[in-house]
Amino acid sequence: MKLKELLEEWKATIKYFKWSYDIFVNPDSKEMRELKKEGDVRWIIDFKKKNIYVFSSELVHDLAAEELGIPYNFNQEVKGYNFGGASDIENGKIIYTVSGGAKGFKQKWLQKYFKVIEWKFR
Repeated sequence: MKLKELLEEWKATIKYFKWSYDIFVNPDSKEMRELKKEGDVRWIIDFKKKNIYVFSSELVHDLAAEELGIPYNFNQEVKGYNFGGASDIENGKIIYTVSGGAKGFKQKWLQKYFKVIEWKFR
């Protein structure tokens, strides 16, 4: 196995009170389906490193970001990162519905993880 492949398969576990949550880094479709069984998901995208971290929505962004060494500021945009959540995963991809454009999500490397649905107000 190449080092790059090993890094892409990396997974961490974070303890939050008495529960433990897995944080998947660049998850494959099998891991995404595993996450779907747990319910809603959250993600952190690191555009510079081209990594996506996906975890259960029961784990809040600030704790996951702290564990990963990623800056986080509640309700503020952090340059170079995207924080979000979704309630559905289909065929191993996060279904993400946006209005007014999906900036950042059109990058080719993210298409492996997201099915973006754009809609506009009429």
